[in-house]
Amino acid sequence: MGVVAGNLMAVGVFALVNLLPRDQFLAWGWRLPFLISIALIAFGLYIRAQIAETPVFREVARHRKPVRLPVVEAIGAIRAASSW
Repeated sequence: MGVVAGNLMAVGVFALVNLLPRDQFLAWGWRLPFLISIALIAFGLYIRAQIAETPVFREVARHRKPVRLPVVEAIGAIRAASSW
């Protein structure tokens, strides 16, 4: 749902910015979507900072040591689970 919402917002913002006359769009209008995205990033970071981790995640994080190379561990787990 997040990808769909993001695509719809992008199309909507571009459609609004596209209503500007061509010379204004080329002069400053193309910057508007980027400025709006800064506000969305700030909002997303604020929301993410306010959401607590689930009790299950906290329990796993407490008992499991950090992995130095998570990509190598993930590939190893895939190889162990498959018949490579």
